[in-house]
Amino acid sequence: MDEDFIEFCREFCKSPALTKHIRETQLRGLKKFLNFLAATPKYAIFKERLKMTQLTPEMVGAFVEYPKANGKGDGPKAYFRMFKRMVTAAVDKDLIKKNPCRSFVIKNDNMTLQKEILLPEEIDRLVATHFKGERPEIHRAFIFGLYTGARWCDTSRFTFRNVDYSTKTLRFQQQKTKGHSSCSWVIVPLSDALIRLIGQPKDDNDDERLFDVPNYDICNRYLAKWVKKAGIRKKITWHCGRHSFAVNVLTKGANIKTVSSLLGHTSVRMTERYLHVVDSLKQDAINSLGDINYAVV
Repeated sequence: MDEDFIEFCREFCKSPALTKHIRETQLRGLKKFLNFLAATPKYAIFKERLKMTQLTPEMVGAFVEYPKANGKGDGPKAYFRMFKRMVTAAVDKDLIKKNPCRSFVIKNDNMTLQKEILLPEEIDRLVATHFKGERPEIHRAFIFGLYTGARWCDTSRFTFRNVDYSTKTLRFQQQKTKGHSSCSWVIVPLSDALIRLIGQPKDDNDDERLFDVPNYDICNRYLAKWVKKAGIRKKITWHCGRHSFAVNVLTKGANIKTVSSLLGHTSVRMTERYLHVVDSLKQDAINSLGDINYAVV
């Protein structure tokens, strides 16, 4: 029986064998593939039903180009990784005889930061921007990420149990590296300003979430609106907050090993890509001083 690949993917995304974080990311990967089918005239007829035998290397090749043409940074590579995970699961169940993804790969320059960052003056402007219909919980959560480097998948799960008020620290296990990295646990010192931003739990309930935010896609759409209201002409996603934190603390003179530890990186090499941005900002700062109108006599 030639099963429906799309229905198989939907069921795969619901699998209890996957962590909640992976299920959420897989759903985003499936959504990207469905968007590709709908947006591509040649393949639009398959957007409701796609038989396993109809998933050809030619279709996969076209899909590889779709996120590259409609995204930047680590996004295209991540979407293809999610897609390959679903295809591999179908191959493992003998529903697809030959893996159509085998010849395709998306490579990034891992030493180059490809996402936008918010500079300190832009962060100040964003924080000061208020408007009708704003959502304070999303504001608080994103600001927290800008000053701690925490990812959305972690920030959205933080509870008051993660906060030690006596030592002013946040302690948590990263969802992305949980179970397969010795650096999955992170301890972040909290300033008095961050403690005020967090507040106190209601009725001493340590299991209460720090930030009651909606899902990732809603948060990103709202963030784009907030950034636009602040007059910032950059494409900012939630993950840009993590990059902004790294660049800004390095620019202020923080040791790269310290920053690597705060970000929970498995090696300093992962943190080194931010140094290219820091060097560029330093050059811009020097250039901003203007010309020197001095002639040697």
